[in-house]
Amino acid sequence: MPLNAMLQSSAAARFAVLLAALSAAFLLPAAGAPAASDNRLTVKGPPSAVPTFQCLGLYLPCAGDANENASVLVRYRRAGEAAWREGPPLVSCETPREFRGSLFGLVSGATYEIELEARDPDGVAGEAKAAFSARTLDEKFPVVRTIRIAAGTRAEPLVIDLSGTARGYVLYAPAEGGKATIDVAGKHPACVVIRPGTSYVIVRGLRLLNAAHHGVDASGAHHLVIERCEIAGWGRPGGNEKEGDMDAGVYARQRGRDAPVSDLVIQDNHIHAPRGDTNSWQESKRHPAGPQGITLVETDGRHILRYNRIEGDAKHWFNDGIGGGWNDTDRGSPHRDSDIHGNEIRYCRDDAVESEGGNVNVRIWGNRLANTYTGVALAPVRRGPAYVLRNVITDFDECAFKLGWPENHSVGPLFIFHNTAVEPSRGAAGLEDAGGPYRRIVTRNNILAVGGRPIYDRAKEVASDYDHDFFPPEPGLVAPGKPEPHAVRAPKPGFVRPETGDFSLAPGSPALDRGLPLPGLNDGFRGKAPDLGALEQGDPTPRYGPRTEAGSAPVRER
Repeated sequence: MPLNAMLQSSAAARFAVLLAALSAAFLLPAAGAPAASDNRLTVKGPPSAVPTFQCLGLYLPCAGDANENASVLVRYRRAGEAAWREGPPLVSCETPREFRGSLFGLVSGATYEIELEARDPDGVAGEAKAAFSARTLDEKFPVVRTIRIAAGTRAEPLVIDLSGTARGYVLYAPAEGGKATIDVAGKHPACVVIRPGTSYVIVRGLRLLNAAHHGVDASGAHHLVIERCEIAGWGRPGGNEKEGDMDAGVYARQRGRDAPVSDLVIQDNHIHAPRGDTNSWQESKRHPAGPQGITLVETDGRHILRYNRIEGDAKHWFNDGIGGGWNDTDRGSPHRDSDIHGNEIRYCRDDAVESEGGNVNVRIWGNRLANTYTGVALAPVRRGPAYVLRNVITDFDECAFKLGWPENHSVGPLFIFHNTAVEPSRGAAGLEDAGGPYRRIVTRNNILAVGGRPIYDRAKEVASDYDHDFFPPEPGLVAPGKPEPHAVRAPKPGFVRPETGDFSLAPGSPALDRGLPLPGLNDGFRGKAPDLGALEQGDPTPRYGPRTEAGSAPVRER
């Protein structure tokens, strides 16, 4: 079925048809024509889910479907509720061969009933329908022991090697009613060192100053919570040119098979004012090198990075706000089954958020990113799917979304939906293939209010699908085929007060009610159709940065 035929059917069916068409048309061609028996989808095993607080990553092992025309529909409901909801359909992926996808906007610590239905015009072998349940992570961590840090300032680092268990974390926090500062005055590599192999630890409410390298070094540790901390003054004065080993407010690197890094929750922290600075692409003509807010290297994934304020200033720029390594491997940061949301990130010479590697069920949503070279870097998405939803990205030099990788390494599905990208004066692009060719990208319902090309895709053949986005009439798109047949083109999107950072849509905006319904992603829109961009008119102002500050808006749950 042609992609445009999805407009004639229901929302869930439209989305499923789109994903099947993407699989069929945009995967790298296999050698030789498949046998007819290989075209039939075979469901190989039971489904599974990997939870975060508000999402579930779904997996359905399969084989066959060589012509890539199968689809897997999803519906779900919270346990005890009567009504079912349609979720985003799963998408066909390789390595391993399976259908993958995510559910969004869930309630933490809740059980959900999920039903999958596999469909294939060539037939389905095995169990075409599967029903199972999964539980999201609970935001309330049980504490079995509390170790109080004395009020005042200490000059020695806090070294943590005492582990808790899943039933009870070990909490390190200031004494009741007190404030604790660790200021190592550049004499120690880190303010807090969590020893390799340590697990189930919470570090809460500390002020961490002037580490020689990292505010917190959690290399080789897992199941950690770093929350409500202020981290400043870390790093080497001149920056660090060794790629993948950037000095960071919070740093974690795999230390071999016996010291994995996984299941990190880094939330509600203020990470700011590093000691050093970062060179710019424009001035030095080389890759920026300098401090980072959060650095994750070669980890197992399953991270939640949320509600942090990561900000430099005109004299203290970051390389990346959130990033890591290695980008050309599946384990590139954050690797898999991770959420990055609610963060405010400013002053980055390279990427505000660098999510480059496997990107298996990696979800980046609801962040505010500004004063950066690139907003979100996804070069590459080796496995996918990755989701980039409802981010507000402004004041960027190169592009809002950096895509691609040499040698056709960026072949995993990537969905870029409902983002607002604004930079009309610098000639910056919306989407750009800065890293080489890419495939299987879908854009829908974005506002790309840029002065350069809204989409800059130099592929020689149609390998992605762009439609239903807003952008100015000039200078136009660079992409093969006939992209954006249903685009909204206007000189300005009509924001309320962009000069003060209010990028919600004003009455009369050409972006109102012009979006495409996407099941499980933009349900509950207020008008005749979803609005374009990150902010649905009438919704509460999203929370960006630590929730311990006044004025936070509640998360809209379902």
